[in-house]
Amino acid sequence: MLENLTTISLIGFAIGFAFSVPVAGPVSIMITANALRGKKRFCLRVNAGAALVEFLYVFAGIYGLTRLFALYYPFIPYILIAGSLFLIYLGYNISRSRLDVEIVEKKNISAKRNRRPGGFITGFLLNLFSPTLFVGWLTASFLVISFIASLGYSTGGIRDMLNKHMNEVNTIESIENKGTGLSIDKTAEMNFSQKTAPEDGQIKNHPPYYPMVISLSYAFFLALGSLVWFIILTNILIRYRNKLNINILNKLIRSMGYLLYLISIVLFYTGISKLL
Repeated sequence: MLENLTTISLIGFAIGFAFSVPVAGPVSIMITANALRGKKRFCLRVNAGAALVEFLYVFAGIYGLTRLFALYYPFIPYILIAGSLFLIYLGYNISRSRLDVEIVEKKNISAKRNRRPGGFITGFLLNLFSPTLFVGWLTASFLVISFIASLGYSTGGIRDMLNKHMNEVNTIESIENKGTGLSIDKTAEMNFSQKTAPEDGQIKNHPPYYPMVISLSYAFFLALGSLVWFIILTNILIRYRNKLNINILNKLIRSMGYLLYLISIVLFYTGISKLL
């Protein structure tokens, strides 16, 4: 059991880190914009709030709390619309901000501004208002873990858990959308030539608490991997922001606000289209 937990924890950390790097989502934009403004503590709080939601979503997906997804699904259009309004508010604040030379030249911004509250709540709400996050992490986990299992490595039975819950989510989406389905990526249907790993399909041979423990371990380390990446990104941006011309820096920050506007339009359109 310890070996399984170690393996799945390492896989979770790698997935969380790797899949957070290339994504230009709201959390990435918020952290980038505020790191360029020198607000390190605010970025770390945003990061922590976002990671908490990732942990909860991934744990729900792996452990099989698909009943919660069934209850949550009908409210997705309203959540998307609320999320779009929240992004407009954040985008407005970012696009209207402007740095001056004096602030950029300081290694750290003033303690008063660094202690401004709200970062944790901002990060939490950003991911909470992203309904695709649940299915996104579930799909990414399914693909990577299925591939690893196909190579003959043990995934501690989590592959079978994911396969079951992916099918359940697909069923919920099909029922709610009259058989059309929505957000499960078609790549999740890929078949790997699998060499069955010893522990897979044998969860019943483990203690009753095993599924919860392995789900908690995987979700925690996936969220930790994402957390570590954004800490690295924050430190890199803050360290090298002084190398940029003040005008370029202001343009970059404003562009982050405009990107949030763009994402908010997409969310609003998607939410309205689901209601019609």
